[in-house]
Amino acid sequence: GEGKLLASDAVKVGNQEIKAETIILATGSVPARPKAFPFGDGKYITSDEILNLDRIPESLAIVGGGAIGCEFASIFHSFGSKVIVYEMLPHLLPIEDSEVGRTLERSFKKRGIEVVVGRPAEKAELDKSEMVLVAIGRRSNTSEIGLKESGVVVDEKEFVKTDDRLQTSLKNIYAIGDISGKGLLAYLASEQGIAVVEGLKGTARSIPYQFIPSCVFTSPEVGTFGLTEDKIADRKSDFTIGKFPFTALGKAYCINETEGFVKIIAEKKSGRIVGGQIIGPSATDLIHIVSTAAAARCTAETMVEAVFGHPTLAES
Repeated sequence: GEGKLLASDAVKVGNQEIKAETIILATGSVPARPKAFPFGDGKYITSDEILNLDRIPESLAIVGGGAIGCEFASIFHSFGSKVIVYEMLPHLLPIEDSEVGRTLERSFKKRGIEVVVGRPAEKAELDKSEMVLVAIGRRSNTSEIGLKESGVVVDEKEFVKTDDRLQTSLKNIYAIGDISGKGLLAYLASEQGIAVVEGLKGTARSIPYQFIPSCVFTSPEVGTFGLTEDKIADRKSDFTIGKFPFTALGKAYCINETEGFVKIIAEKKSGRIVGGQIIGPSATDLIHIVSTAAAARCTAETMVEAVFGHPTLAES
């Protein structure tokens, strides 16, 4: 059944009231459904409905070039659909490194996926596609769970306000996952749940959000974490940026996947790694090498001096 907070120590599920000393909120998020799109007619769908299709559309327009939109673009192109992606910001994956987004755009176009960036999609354009996937973000799933009535404070976007220990405005209620507003990632939600339980058992620890990778399962894959070249644009002289193209890697030629690059950002003074972006073969695996090194306070020099097997993708 559906749960709803009754008080700081009580949850109602159906007709049953459950008392608890500690409550963890983990209701996730739902796709945004802007009123401008006529959902419900079968043509306009979200990332929820697209998973339950009983057929592959001949053509698919995707509104939103973020991670979800780009992943479904890759998937349905591989299924044989004619795909076009619309992103109103200047490049795909707009919250990621702009060079990564532009590289993905070139790759999509090379594969036959149409990409339109820098403007919104027009209705006449969307009418040409059999189906339209609206993937312009997700919103916190908190509207019907009794937060306001119970005194749990949310922000202007309806995400639950929490401290570093994921504790809400009520000390015995915690919020993890998408509703915490700290990242819309399933594996982050799992880590937050573990951290909360460990804290309740007396071994509290903080989560190093700056080192948690973001993985986009497109073709080519994208893996990133930390600072990007765009974010340090106004203080670039304080950092060192290293970049290695997959066209210079033997293993990439062996598997015929030479698109993309590895980019690492380090503080110039300390040498510590503070960001990494990878687009290319196995990027979602490779990024963990860099993010783990950064979390361990490794320097860029340490990474350069490390010896990797050859030929492997890891030596990039």
